[in-house]
Amino acid sequence: MTNSPTCAAPANGSIFARAEIAELAAIVCDAPWQLTRAHLARWRGNCLVAFGDPQTADDLNEALGAMDGTFTRAEAGLHCDLAAALHARGDRDEARRHLKRARELAQVTGSARQRRRILDLSRRIGNAA
Repeated sequence: MTNSPTCAAPANGSIFARAEIAELAAIVCDAPWQLTRAHLARWRGNCLVAFGDPQTADDLNEALGAMDGTFTRAEAGLHCDLAAALHARGDRDEARRHLKRARELAQVTGSARQRRRILDLSRRIGNAA
């Protein structure tokens, strides 16, 4: 790897700046994966939702708005995480709405892992209602 400007890490080292470089590299190299701001926000939210932070819902909503609809399994996971974050914030109706959408998408993809996550969260939300 050279130290050309297109391969150099940004001076500020922010995760989003690095994501922009990774996204550009994926395009240039015709990589089979994508790393965009939406994916980073989704992954960040997936990690933070485990802590029960209600603010995570805002980040996940932003990530959902940036998804392009081509990553159905990822979107199912995002809706599941958003449901968990909304549940932590006390917004039960909105949590159930996102959980329903997660279930629909998980059925389309056939993801057993997503279906398990959704079932576990359904039980938690149902017990809290």
